[in-house]
Amino acid sequence: MLTLGIDVGGTFTDLVVMDPTSGRTTVHKVFSTARNQADGVLAALDAAGVNLYEVGRVVHGMTVATNAILERRGATVAVLTTAGFRDVLEIGRTQRMTTTMFDPYFVRPQPLAARPLRFEVAERMRADGSVEKALNGEDVERASREALAAGAESLAICFLHAHRNPSHEQQARDILRRCAPALPASLSSEIVPEYREYERFATTVANAYVKPVMDAYLRSFEERLRERGYRGPIYIMASNGGAMDVGHARERPVQTLFSGPAGGVVGSVQACSTEGFRNLISYDMGGTSTDVCLIQDGHPASATQTVVSGVPIKVPQLSINTVGAGGGSIAWIEGGTTLRVGPRSAGAEPGPASYGRGGKDPTVTDANVVLGRLAPGSLLGGSMRLDVRAAIEAVDRIRGR
Repeated sequence: MLTLGIDVGGTFTDLVVMDPTSGRTTVHKVFSTARNQADGVLAALDAAGVNLYEVGRVVHGMTVATNAILERRGATVAVLTTAGFRDVLEIGRTQRMTTTMFDPYFVRPQPLAARPLRFEVAERMRADGSVEKALNGEDVERASREALAAGAESLAICFLHAHRNPSHEQQARDILRRCAPALPASLSSEIVPEYREYERFATTVANAYVKPVMDAYLRSFEERLRERGYRGPIYIMASNGGAMDVGHARERPVQTLFSGPAGGVVGSVQACSTEGFRNLISYDMGGTSTDVCLIQDGHPASATQTVVSGVPIKVPQLSINTVGAGGGSIAWIEGGTTLRVGPRSAGAEPGPASYGRGGKDPTVTDANVVLGRLAPGSLLGGSMRLDVRAAIEAVDRIRGR
């Protein structure tokens, strides 16, 4: 039986087909499809001529959740929290990130859940998990109605000390299922069952922010594979370099934030180990982000927390440093004088101007074409031609401003 490796990025979708019997491995690349990324996967399968009845396992890495946060294109999130803790997401640790300590133009990133969509409910757990004040179910019902009226698409339930006693969060979810069954909920006691309220709240909100996006994609992805005859398991690469089943990934997509990059790191370790290299730095530049990881003695560095686009994420992960500057990241002028790059990306539709797919905005790829670092016939083994004139015209739009 064949094994398929699938990586969906902001610009390209890559397919690796491995036949364990013959040892043969083939690689195929197509443009990603922004409206439904499963379309790009199926196009790659068609290009490779894969019969899914012959496939025994699918392993899928992606940047769907990562790009949603980097580009701020996730769901509209509402938050239920303990009375008095509505502003935890904005207060944070009352300090800047260390990388911006001396930046005079620093602006604190906005929380993924706007303040009008953060609702307080009467309830209180003590630090030892005992109940100080019982949950007020009427507050939960009121908040759920107001959240729906305000256009919320996902809900994060973040109560004080819920990691010690999750019963109030679970009760709130039960009420929510009756009052607003279409509103998916993320519980902080399930996403990050650890102390430190700010990190737990922020990570849970991030999960709620990307959950509808990931659920829609993975649901479509699984259904369409099944329709084509695939009957085996579907595994999703996790941020820690392991894999999870597709159902788990739909419920806790925050654990896949570094899914694609983690696959790149694992692949780098494997490729370099065959050549005798055990100490290296992996560098993975995609369409939307660039990811770097330190590997010592064959083992990638790991972490329990990181910051993605100003959002603290507290889940087990490979220690991958990510910036919102990939090949498709768009350059723009801020305040009339300052050149910025990203986080908005041209993606695959239309993509960089040099791809000849209708893109007009200048991107990192276009800059590399103008500088001569990318030859017109250098991509995909020469099968993809770059439009040099379009790249020059795009870069000229911001040159000299």
